[in-house]
Amino acid sequence: MTIRMPLLKGRPWLASIAVLAICVTNASAAPAAAAEPSPPIVFPVAGPNTFTDTWGAARAGGRTHEGTDIMADKMTPVVAVSSGTVGWMHNTQGGNCCAMALQHDDGWESWYIHLNNDTPGTDDGQGWGFAPGIESGVRVTAGQLIGWVGDSGNAESTSPHLHFELHDPSGTPVNPYAALLAAITLDLPRIAGADRYATAALVSAETFPGGSTVAFVASGLEFPDALAGSAVAAADGAPLLLVSETRAPKTATDELKRLGAATIYVLGGTAIIAESVIEDIRSATGASVERIAGKNRFETAATLSKFAYPDGSATAIVVNGYLAPDALSGAPVGGLLDAPMLLTSADSLSSPTERELKRLSPSTVYVFGGEAVVSAATVAQIESLTGASVVRVAGGSRYSTSKAIATRFFPGASTVLVSDGITFADALAAGPLGAGRGWPVILASESSGTDHVVSAMQTIGATEAVAIGGPAVLPSTAFVAICAAFPTACE
Repeated sequence: MTIRMPLLKGRPWLASIAVLAICVTNASAAPAAAAEPSPPIVFPVAGPNTFTDTWGAARAGGRTHEGTDIMADKMTPVVAVSSGTVGWMHNTQGGNCCAMALQHDDGWESWYIHLNNDTPGTDDGQGWGFAPGIESGVRVTAGQLIGWVGDSGNAESTSPHLHFELHDPSGTPVNPYAALLAAITLDLPRIAGADRYATAALVSAETFPGGSTVAFVASGLEFPDALAGSAVAAADGAPLLLVSETRAPKTATDELKRLGAATIYVLGGTAIIAESVIEDIRSATGASVERIAGKNRFETAATLSKFAYPDGSATAIVVNGYLAPDALSGAPVGGLLDAPMLLTSADSLSSPTERELKRLSPSTVYVFGGEAVVSAATVAQIESLTGASVVRVAGGSRYSTSKAIATRFFPGASTVLVSDGITFADALAAGPLGAGRGWPVILASESSGTDHVVSAMQTIGATEAVAIGGPAVLPSTAFVAICAAFPTACE
């Protein structure tokens, strides 16, 4: 079950974030022995896992099992289930590694056994299963990264797993199975619908609760026209809704009706959004629906710029029209600076972009992305054409570029929006929200992690983060670093 909550001002939604589903094997089976009541805990494994109730099962030497084995891949993050202090540790590298105890503030204690002791990708026994800074006597907060799943100790001949134990304040071990079933999986607050169209509608509803006289509509399947549209919508203080090539989803038309927009602008030609979609929108809303389009992506962006900035603009933004990522974080900047976003290829400006830059006559042009995305020759072409100061904002990847954009343009922001860096749709819809609240959009993915988001938040002074899109595109495991650095941002 994924809880999808609207983002309300003042953060009252934190009290409403609900428990997310956890992956359980034989979850319907009755426990072998009832667990003693325990305080609520955070689920200790931040990634795909399975577990069963094996409390009391026979073990070698006449022992019985006094915990739960949570099966998961090596290097799956392990987090503190409660705030407290690190107690004993078995941490001899290449030897009896890796296990530890956590003494909870409420008097309970949890044990974490079989943490990773291998160099990632090997079984060499030369790794280190604890997160940096995790030592005896160190205080940690609930959800903080403490280590990684492994197969150390007497688990060398078994599949990787975390042996997890709970001990009550008297030191007596209790069955943790029920507590694990009820455990909270830490996640960022989200604005997320069942699909990209529903997510865009929810973002619009959050950003414009009182409606909007104007709305923009772009393709949710093809990004180029929506890139420029997100920036213009952000600057115009208007929402951006998404549709498919041949239909306007009911979530989109319902939101357009709620907004009460008198004029709706559809971005892109008939090859991108069919005339039937316009008729659907017109029929559903009774609004005036106008198409803004050119012969290609470059001309559509230039046409939209001319429409939105008939008297020119002191600032313009140029991004690669064939690669979405760098532009996604740039859309809120368009709103912040009241600047159009124009498209280019990597190695040269298109004729429509050249003409529009000359007409706009900007004094400053921001180029988002490195030289592999927008070449030095293209930057020189812009300088020669406009006489403007051309400022490149870039990092070594789409993720570090989004961090660079956030730290340059949004110092002092209280909150960051985190959106998927692989797909484009959710980040596009987030542009007007970011511009309206003064919040940057930072890209992330499960594979990229969110260390760069943490760094950006620390630089600009943000303490809150909101995910745009559901766990299918950005699972909660992507947010371990954020939850560790900013525990109050996660619930």
